[in-house]
Amino acid sequence: MDCLRRSNRWLADRARRELHDRRDPAVVPHLRNMARQKRDGLLALQGLWAFNGVQGIDEPLATELLTHPYPHVRLWVVRLLGDGKILSDSMLLQLANLAASDGNPAVLAQLAASAKRLSGEQGLGIIEQLLDRTESLEDERTRWLVWWAIENNALSNSDRLLKMFARPEAWYRPAWRENA
Repeated sequence: MDCLRRSNRWLADRARRELHDRRDPAVVPHLRNMARQKRDGLLALQGLWAFNGVQGIDEPLATELLTHPYPHVRLWVVRLLGDGKILSDSMLLQLANLAASDGNPAVLAQLAASAKRLSGEQGLGIIEQLLDRTESLEDERTRWLVWWAIENNALSNSDRLLKMFARPEAWYRPAWRENA
């Protein structure tokens, strides 16, 4: 576990791999605390990655880390949740709220990418929040990821998309107009 704290990335990567292979439940509380600490963002990431490798991210930790001050921790929580491809209603609501409020372009891009990987019913809720932002999505990659998620649902969830785009107030927001 001490190797996760080292600046030598190779050692940290090997330590995470070894923890993953062993899957020792005794290290889970230590890894959880490492991921939760706020002083060192890179160490929090190491803790999150190792925790996920040993046990898989759980909702209590994900809920807490979605408000972490280091944006890459929030990004990776979204990524790991999206990898599961099915979210609980409470977790989906938290991701939608994050899509509406987070100011970091990398986090917004990951929300859009993860939304594409979820079912249309779940993913389009996140996309709707990204489109509802009063400001335009500044990062071009995020705009493309949002479009990609919309396009992915064009046939399978056309009724939901039509309802989304039929809202009159949507046309006053730049992100909606860019994706119409």
